[in-house]
Amino acid sequence: MLKWLLPAFITIISFQNVVAQDKEYARETILKLSSEAFHGRGYAKHGNRKAARFIREEFKAHGLKPLEQNYYQPFNIDINTFPGKQTLRIQGKDLKPGEEFLVNCNSSADKGRYELFRLNTEEGDLDSLKSVAENHDLSDKYVLTANSDKAITENNVFDASGVVVLQEKLWWHISNGNHVDDFTVLKVKRSAIDTSAKELKVHINNRFLESYQTQNVVGYIPGDKHPEKYFFLSAHYDHLGRMGENAYFPGGNDNASGVALMMDLARYFTENPPDFSIVFIAFGAEETGLEGSKYFSRHMPVDAEKVMFSLNLDMVGTGSDGIMVVNGKVLHSHFNRLAAINKAEDYVRKVDKRGEAAISDHYFIYKAGIPAFFVYTMGDEYREYHNLADKGKNVPLTEYEGVFRLLENYIGEFPLKNNYIGK
Repeated sequence: MLKWLLPAFITIISFQNVVAQDKEYARETILKLSSEAFHGRGYAKHGNRKAARFIREEFKAHGLKPLEQNYYQPFNIDINTFPGKQTLRIQGKDLKPGEEFLVNCNSSADKGRYELFRLNTEEGDLDSLKSVAENHDLSDKYVLTANSDKAITENNVFDASGVVVLQEKLWWHISNGNHVDDFTVLKVKRSAIDTSAKELKVHINNRFLESYQTQNVVGYIPGDKHPEKYFFLSAHYDHLGRMGENAYFPGGNDNASGVALMMDLARYFTENPPDFSIVFIAFGAEETGLEGSKYFSRHMPVDAEKVMFSLNLDMVGTGSDGIMVVNGKVLHSHFNRLAAINKAEDYVRKVDKRGEAAISDHYFIYKAGIPAFFVYTMGDEYREYHNLADKGKNVPLTEYEGVFRLLENYIGEFPLKNNYIGK
């Protein structure tokens, strides 16, 4: 190398170290969290606890300090789970759990052979379906319908032993209530069965976990000059868990991707600490109704009035169409600053905005009086959601570097002032 080029080369290398993101680290983290060993980060087989331990050890490895005892903030939830055997046979065909059928989250256990009472699957009107069924005793039958009205899936208006709801595409969610229904609802992929079927055989096991202890994982980097001022950076680590012995939901994009980006930023800011403190929060029980962030918002380990801002990451594995900022339409100055940074540096294709929405863990932080964004990436290159196909190996991380650098810039240069908006 020519001697006169050496200073310029060193300058370039130093700059790259300052802004470095580690996409390989993010990929490895996503693969780890979405592996079957973590059981979908749910509650059957305690996958949530295994994921929390992994995140805690990563926090320690990156040099984050605990704000709570041993990094954990424990809390309790009620949750209905489906361990053990889950089988469904319709007209002699065994359906694949998770792929061809799902058990509705509040369903009870059931085992037996039943006649199928088929309603007109093309009828969309609930009243017309009820009128068809009103002259039949369905207490020992399963109703087959394409209507997914809550009166059917949650209230069992037909008073049947169970309900089979036909759907074009399956996606699962988990219980966020403190009860188990006295009937069973099965969601079945329409293309998987003959809809003129006359009978089914079912074996569903459930286990209701009352006051199950789970946890948020919290660590922080003290600020160099103003450690009394705080910035929150969060992502939920839980997912849907298992439905039986053979079906687990990996949650690669939702939300191993958000956790990976958060931990990569933790690695970066440990090496490049800002003037203020950054609190990193891996929320539990988001999928059960934002319960981890709700608990955190009511039991903050720091004074809320000293928190400048909160940024939540959820489903950030794409990015070909840029990012969406929830609360961008209500927190104008904060959004304008983010958009201006992106315009100047061209990190991602677009920074778009929407209003308030209680759809991720920013919500209860915002309602506690702290300005908060929820950021997710946009792009049609990956559409898997709440299904078996959301595998870590499939998450494209299309614009990972651009999203990382945009957020690193936004956080690292955050203006030191009290932004508390009050309750």
